[in-house]
Order: sequence, then C-alpha cells, then structure tokens
Amino acid sequence: MKLSKLKIQKFRGASQPLVVEFDSTKNITMLFGENGMGKSTIADSLVCLCTDKLGSISDKSSIDKDFIRTLNAKPAEVLIKLVTDKGTFEAKLNNAGTVFTKNPTEGLPAVRHLRRSQIISLIDSEPSKRYESLKDYIDVANIIKGEDELRKAVRSTTADVETIRKAIVNAELTLKNSWEAEGSPNETFHEWAKIEASKDISQQQSIHKAYNDVINSWRELESKRVEVVKGNRAYSASIAETEVALKKITEIETQNSLLDGTLLNLLVEAQTFISAKESIDTCPICERPESKDKLLSQISTRVETMKEFKAAHDNYKIKKQTKEQCESTLKTFIKSFIEQLEVFILKLTPYLKPTDATLLSINEINDGISNNDKYKAVNKNLSQLVSSIKELEDQAGKILKSINQHNLIKQHYNTSVTNRQKAAKAKYLAAAAEKALQVVEGTRKQFIDDELASISKDVEAFYQNMHPDEQLGGIKLFLKSGVKNSLELNADFYSSTSVTPQSLYSESHLDTLGICIFMALAKKYNNGNTILILDDVVMSVDENHLDRFINLLHTEANNFAHILVTTHYRPWKDRYRYNRAPTAQVHFIELRNWKLETGIRLQNSKIDIQELRNALDDSYYDRQRISNLAGTILENTLDFLSVKFQCRLARKVRQDYVLKELLDCISSKLLKVLKVQHLGKDSAGVYQIIDTKEFEIKPIIETLKQLSAIRNQVGAHYNFDGSLVSDTDVSEFGEKVYEFAKLLICPDTGSFPDRNKSGSYHETRTGSIRLYPLVEPA
Repeated sequence: MKLSKLKIQKFRGASQPLVVEFDSTKNITMLFGENGMGKSTIADSLVCLCTDKLGSISDKSSIDKDFIRTLNAKPAEVLIKLVTDKGTFEAKLNNAGTVFTKNPTEGLPAVRHLRRSQIISLIDSEPSKRYESLKDYIDVANIIKGEDELRKAVRSTTADVETIRKAIVNAELTLKNSWEAEGSPNETFHEWAKIEASKDISQQQSIHKAYNDVINSWRELESKRVEVVKGNRAYSASIAETEVALKKITEIETQNSLLDGTLLNLLVEAQTFISAKESIDTCPICERPESKDKLLSQISTRVETMKEFKAAHDNYKIKKQTKEQCESTLKTFIKSFIEQLEVFILKLTPYLKPTDATLLSINEINDGISNNDKYKAVNKNLSQLVSSIKELEDQAGKILKSINQHNLIKQHYNTSVTNRQKAAKAKYLAAAAEKALQVVEGTRKQFIDDELASISKDVEAFYQNMHPDEQLGGIKLFLKSGVKNSLELNADFYSSTSVTPQSLYSESHLDTLGICIFMALAKKYNNGNTILILDDVVMSVDENHLDRFINLLHTEANNFAHILVTTHYRPWKDRYRYNRAPTAQVHFIELRNWKLETGIRLQNSKIDIQELRNALDDSYYDRQRISNLAGTILENTLDFLSVKFQCRLARKVRQDYVLKELLDCISSKLLKVLKVQHLGKDSAGVYQIIDTKEFEIKPIIETLKQLSAIRNQVGAHYNFDGSLVSDTDVSEFGEKVYEFAKLLICPDTGSFPDRNKSGSYHETRTGSIRLYPLVEPA
C-alpha cells in the first residue's frame, strides 16, 4: 500500500484544514518539529482513522474526549481522510463527539503506533501490568474472558462439592445421634434411618390434626370467655355510675321543689325550636306576642337558673346510654361465647370416655336453661375442662414429637442419599472444569510464549545491530508459570544470564530494548498494509547508537507499507541532512510554529546537497547562500573521511574542527591513493563491476584547498576580502563541493560509503560506490 495524501480537519491541533502529501516513491516519512507544533495530531489522526484507539491521548488519565476536536469546533466538522493506491478512507465524529465512524469500515490500513510511553510501560511496569503493553499485538482478550469464566466455574463447582460434603456430614451426624438416642437399633444408622423414613405416619398426622382442632376450639372459647368477663365488669360499672347520676338528680329536686325535669326538657326543646326559626313574633307555647330575641333571652335565663339541675340530667342521660351500650355488648359476647361453647362441646365429646368426669361437667352445662346459666356452669366446671384440655395437649405433643422426629430422620436421610448422588456428579464437574482451565490457560500461555519466542530472533538481531560487541542481549520475554498474566523480561549482561535488564542496563539501552521489542512485534504482525508510526521514540542517544538505529530502521523499512517517524530530535534529522544516512529513501516534512488561528503549518524539508544545487541553478543568484551551503557540505564530507580513515587532528575538548583543519588532516600518503569507483547495475538492478567509473579524490581536494577561503570570506563573515571574490569563483567553489559530495553519495539511498563488507574498501549500502583504500597507508 502506498500513501498519497492525508487530510485533517478540526481534529485536535488541526484548527485549519491540513493536507499532508506523501512521496509515494519513499516508504519512510520524517515529520520533524519542536514540541507543540502538531506532530502528535498527525500521528493520532492515522490511529483514530485506522483503529478504535485515540492515539497519544489514551496515555493520559482523566482525558476529556471533547478535545478530540479542535477548540470550539463541532463534531460534524471533524474529518480525517487518507488517500492511498488501494482506496480512500474517511473517519468522522458522531454527533456526541466521542466515536469515529469509518467509511469504508473494512480494508483500512493496519497501524502500529509506538510511543515513548509504551516503551516506558513495557520496561518499567510490574510484570503483571507489563502484559497490557503487548495486548494490541498479541490479542487473546476473548480467550482470557473464556478462561475467567472457567475460573468461576472451577470456584463454583469446587464450592458445590464442599457444600454437598458438609450437607452429607451434617445430615449423617444428626442421623447417627438420633440412632444412638434410640438405642442403636439395626446394624447401622443408615439401615435404621431408611426404615424410619419409609414409615407411614398419615394416621398419626390425622389424630394430631383432630386433637389440635379441639385444642384450638378451646382456646377460642377461652378467648370469648375472657371477653364476657370484661364485658360483665364494664356493665356492672355502668349500672353503678347510672345509679349515682340518678341519686344526684333526686338530691337537687329535694332541695328545690320547684325544679322539674319535665319542665327543663320542655324549655331546652323550645330553645332549640325558636333558634332554628328565621323570625318569630309570638310565643309558640302561650301564643302571646313576643319577639324572637326576647323569647330566647327569657328561656336562657330560666335554663341558666336550672344549670346544676340541667347538668345532672345531662350526666344521667350519658350514663344511661353507656349502660345500655354495655348491656348490648355483654349480650353479644355471651351469645358468641355460647355458640363457641356448643362447637367446643361437639368437638371434645368424641374423645371422652363414658366414665370421664368431664362428661358430667358437659351435662351440667347443657342443662342450663338460659345463656347465663350455661356461662355460670362453664365457670363452675372450668378446672375440669382445663384438665381435659391439658391431657389432650400432652397427647398431641407426644404425637407431634414423633411426627417431627420422623420428618427429621426422613429429611436428613433423603439429604444424605440425594447429596451422595450429587457429590459424584459435582466432583466430576469440578475435575472437568479444573482440567479445562489447565488446558485453556496452558494453551494460551504456550501460544503467547510461542509468539514471544518467535520474535526473539528478531529482537536479538535488532538489539545486537544497535549494540554490537557490548556483551549485552539474550533478550527473553515469557509468561511466568503459576501466575495468570505476569510477563517477565530477562536479558544477559556480560557473564550474568537471565537478569532483569532494569537492574543493569542504562536508560538509553532500555529505551532501545523497548524499541526493538515493539519493532519485532510490528514486523511479525504486519499484513502488508501496515503503517508503523514511531512517535518521538528517540529522545537522546549518542552518535554511534543513532546511526545504528537509523540503519536498523532502513533495513526493516521494506517490511512495512510505510513508516512515519515523528521527532523533535534535531541530530536525527541532521544525519539525513548531511547524507550520513540514506537520505534518498526518506521524505522530510518540517512543522512550523503552531497557532490556533493558522493551525498546523508544514513545509517540505530539503537536504543541504539539494539546496546547494537549487542555489547554483536559481535565477536569483545568492552568493552568500552558495558559499555557506558549500562550506557546510564540504566540512561534513571531510569530517566523514577523517573519521573513516582516522586522520590526524589536533585534540580538542570539543570536536569543532574548522574547514582548514579538515582539509589539511588528509595526509599526502592517503591523498595519493584516495579514490572512488561508481559501479553499474545489471539487468536485475544489482550493482556489479560493469560500466565502472573511477575517480581520484586528490585533484578535487587540491582545488578545494585553493577555494576554501571563499567559505569564510563570502559565506560566513563580513570582511573587505569577501567583496573582492568574484561570482565566478563562488560558483566554482560551489560546483566543486557539489561534485566532490556527489562522488561519495549513493544515487539510490543518498548515503556515504560507510560499510566494510569486503575487507578491501568501503562501500555504500547498495554497493553503488566503493571508496579506496580501506585504511590509510603506513
């Protein structure tokens, strides 16, 4: 898959529409920019488009998904669009602004996004959490869910076995105790319990039910007798209170013979009658003319003079009503009592013997003519009735005890029998669940171990390429046995094997270890359409390790559809800029300062040799730019030769050698034999010794020595001598530097001949250029 164009709109830092155009001839793109310029926005857009992840924002806690979109942007405005040779893919935010909808939903490129936070998580996390770092590569989430369910099944079935065992033990202990309490009949308590459990106790249950019916009837009768006693007390008290109220009236009439109860009642009724009329002008009794108000006043005066007498009459009336109510209630209680008495006698009589004294009591009760007579007869014979009921309760209690004993034995016997049958099945299920768990868990761990082992060769090769001859390596990733998800990481350190690298390796060595592991995983799970994103993974490494990492990256680049590198580490970019790395295989994009108003701004970056060529060919002639670029390129090229041939230079605290020192450091012996060969390609496109061209370096260096002052006079400093240099000399200096650099730069990769495979010369990665000799002559 070849990437062509990426459009980002209102997504995170892309406040203005942004279009990133890829060079389809190159499968590595370097996105260079300082912090806060939008590198992560571009990388995260690919992650959001091609996966269900959110990219770097997922590394942070307490994230607000509202800021997936640009500040103040609406969800509908967010768009991510990738154009490739296999089709166009789009992602838009839903109305809630939380989920991306993809179109199409299938065929999307696979994205492997490696961030520094993931490296730290892999290296520094505890083994139990380290496993999480690899779940995007080795995804066995559904297997783990099944495994967890099996664990639940193991716990559940094991608990069932234990519950059944306890139930059997408790049931049989109870049976044994009951058996021993019965004198241990039969040979075993199991045999005894089986016999007891099979007995028919329906007759005992019927008798117990009948006895209970009589006893409950008696209790109901006793309850109604108590009601009668209470009602009788209340009636007696009301009679006494009524007599006292009547006596009070008699005493008042004795003291005042003019008082008359009948008259009082007449006056009260007249007062009520007149008050109810709207208007009246004659007395309703004597028919004399009189106003309503005067009539009511006269009646009220007479009633007031009879106040005490009236109060006594009112009290008597209330007490009389209360007595009547108590009398009615008592009659009702007595009637209910008698009805229940008849029911009780009817139920009790069948259980009495002819000689039973209780029959005499019942006959005496039945001989009563009135209800009162019967009630009195019950009270008279109450102790005899209670004695009969007590005897009946004792018999019912014995029968109930026998029934309960039978039920207990039957229940525990059935529990024992049933649970013994269940126990066999439960043990089988528990064993099967445990075995299934062992198989699934073992298979999962073996699968993961096999997957990790399958990348071990690549991890080790990658790491050795970055750290040759350092006596490090032996990287091993494996799941710890006996633990659910504990990912162990071991390595070698000199003579110590299988040590935790965190204990001995430097931070830089640990970083490169994490990168090697993730790159090996990305390589293994590459489906041919995989985009590998390396998001600021290299922070600070020395020159040698940086070169080795770049070499590793280019060696593995063909295993991926595209590699997107984001970095703010300028030395990495400058390795390409100065042709110290395969420049021709990388597309450079440089980000500029970000502002909300302008969004992410970018420009295609150029390497120095291209800029020099452009400056020399430009219609606008910039002599200072030409001199400056040529001087920088010349210093870089000479620095490469001085290091490669270990040329003699004065030692400095800082290795900041000037152009003259670098030109003079190449000895005359070396200069005589210093040459390059440019090889031709065969029909298969492989460089061979055909159409070979050979160039000596000495003539061009001698010319450059003569022109080198132009660099400082024109390109670096202000001085009068610079004004005396002609444009022709400046152009010659630029052209000679360009010629010199192109002699050493591979036409395919853009890198210098920095490899020693033959033992006779240095050559480029592709074999297009050979640099002689291998070492400076003695």
